[in-house]
Amino acid sequence: MEETSAVGQQADGTLEAQPEIVRPSDDLADSSLPPDAVPKTNPQRWRRSLIGIRTHVAALVIVAAVVIICRYNQHAGHDYGDDFSLYIRQAKALTNGQISAVIRQNEFTLTHSSWHSFSPSIYPWGFPLMLAPLYAVWGIDYNVFKLFEAVLLGGFLLFLYGVVNRRVGRLGGLVVMATIGLSVAYISWTDTVLSDIPYLLIVYLTLWLLDRVRTRQQFDGQRLWPLIVVGVAAGYGFSTRREGAALIAAVVAAQAAWLLGRWWRRDRAQPFAVRWSRLVVPVLSFVAFVGVMRVVLPSPLLEHVDHTGLGQIRANLQAYGLSLAEQIGLKDPGRAFPGASLWGFAGSASVAKVMFALFLAFSAIGIVLRLATAFAEDIALFTYLVAATLIIGIAPFRDSRYIFSLTPLLVYFAYQGIATIPTAARSLLAHPDHIRTYVAAPIATAAIVLLLVGNGTDTWHKTEFRYDNGTYTLPGAAEPSWQQLFTEVRTATKPTDVVAFFRARTMVLYTDRNAIQSTGIDTVISNADYYARRKDASNYSQAPLDTESAATLGFTLVWENSQFELWQVPKR
Repeated sequence: MEETSAVGQQADGTLEAQPEIVRPSDDLADSSLPPDAVPKTNPQRWRRSLIGIRTHVAALVIVAAVVIICRYNQHAGHDYGDDFSLYIRQAKALTNGQISAVIRQNEFTLTHSSWHSFSPSIYPWGFPLMLAPLYAVWGIDYNVFKLFEAVLLGGFLLFLYGVVNRRVGRLGGLVVMATIGLSVAYISWTDTVLSDIPYLLIVYLTLWLLDRVRTRQQFDGQRLWPLIVVGVAAGYGFSTRREGAALIAAVVAAQAAWLLGRWWRRDRAQPFAVRWSRLVVPVLSFVAFVGVMRVVLPSPLLEHVDHTGLGQIRANLQAYGLSLAEQIGLKDPGRAFPGASLWGFAGSASVAKVMFALFLAFSAIGIVLRLATAFAEDIALFTYLVAATLIIGIAPFRDSRYIFSLTPLLVYFAYQGIATIPTAARSLLAHPDHIRTYVAAPIATAAIVLLLVGNGTDTWHKTEFRYDNGTYTLPGAAEPSWQQLFTEVRTATKPTDVVAFFRARTMVLYTDRNAIQSTGIDTVISNADYYARRKDASNYSQAPLDTESAATLGFTLVWENSQFELWQVPKR
């Protein structure tokens, strides 16, 4: 008996043969058929179930390994980029009911500092809501918070696998998942307490839920709760990071594709029947969730930042190109481990750059291919990719972690693009199915395995470095010298005093004093009662002050240790 083509859901929900170039053999791929459409006497049914169990176990093993690797590579304390401080303060406020107080304190910091772009007025509350139970039990415990980040990364990988294996088969799904999971860039950022990894989990949870609604024909079905859950998940994504607005765009795009397919294949003799009220449920759920969150936990829907606009896109795309290369194993992240080089694969920078160019080309080919042949299936992924890229691209600041949710989609589309190479000649052969089964999928999988090797090698080196050098406390708030400073500030100052410090939000977290940061001494004199100055001669985010100028201006040295000086500012 000839092998049948893979079957998938179309835009109108009907079952129709899918392009053979993007799905491996039945032994490796998920069947998209509804359970009642598969004959119970199918002799391959139990074999498929066994393969499914094995691959799902393999996915869990990969996730467990990634979580262990993350935990092993984490260090005590936290670095002193103090975004984490505001997240923890917001989590603390949720446990003690001082929500308005944390908002007022941060607004004070922004109003009285010499510039304001180092912090939003308040972060969206999605991540603090996750942290709050941990803070309630353990207080400020970076080991607990970082383990939580590692577990959330593992959860993201499971949902990524769920989204991808439906489209490229189980083996391809495992390879894509492992490629991202073993990326030094992702592993390294679990050593921080930030919202990027939690947001990543929510994005792929939402896309996975949306897939289930689409494949189960629930866009205008009888049950409302699947549609409500999708909208709420998208709303939680937006309430964690504002680029989560791209999630509701993806939901609407999937609905529009389904509706278009339904209309196109309608029976011309019958009226076009759609439960229109069902189509607005996800959007209404999104709006309702975001609205309730904003009322109960105030935060701006859109934070105004100077210089935001389309003029930033070109520079951002160039910068994020390097970040993307880091995340797929073709360029070593500078933060990963000492001695990391720049471009490199198999010891060659040239090979790495050629591979990166090919990766971008095949990602583009994969996007075009999938929109041409499986529009309803992948329009949501494409829409999220484009919308989130636009939101991130217009911002005047950048960081490699901002594109964490985009990289897996590009790897997936590259897989689909690579699969077109052997399939291009299928019409010349007597058995084109064999190309799909034995050539296209293995070649695409092998190509992504090269990226897996690149990421795995970097992760091995980072872990090896960690083994050779042991653990240590990151330079920042948990270091003894920092803790000595915070203790002295709590002792020497009054609760109403204002402290100038180059990491104002961290000062507020540990001392509950209002704080500002400034590069000008005049601002310090005008707006602060005390000045906590680093001794390392760096004037990054702090005003210059030496002994001679301090005496001239009337500053009084109150306390010092090996890293810091605490000066009393002259009365205004």
